[in-house]
Amino acid sequence: MLKIILCDDDSFTLSMFSDLLGKAIDRLKLPAKLVCRASTAQELLHFITANPDTYLFFLDLDMGLASLNGLDIGQLIPEKTPDSKIVYVTSHIERTLDILK
Repeated sequence: MLKIILCDDDSFTLSMFSDLLGKAIDRLKLPAKLVCRASTAQELLHFITANPDTYLFFLDLDMGLASLNGLDIGQLIPEKTPDSKIVYVTSHIERTLDILK
């Protein structure tokens, strides 16, 4: 079973994304499950430290005023869950290139 983790600092986006993802999993009968919705890097890191496994992560590139953005979090994930995969997402297209620099 594919275990999925979402991390976004915007509660509306996190809720909407998890609802849409849950509906897609159900409708397509995918062997997948949303196991964690985190709104901060600390929340996400606490979860994967307490629950070591292989995950598919959807990380927000722009975590607002947080000290870590999605890329920073993505660099920490392989230390805890080396076989996991990461998908970076953002609703701030205009800031994407600045974040990636």
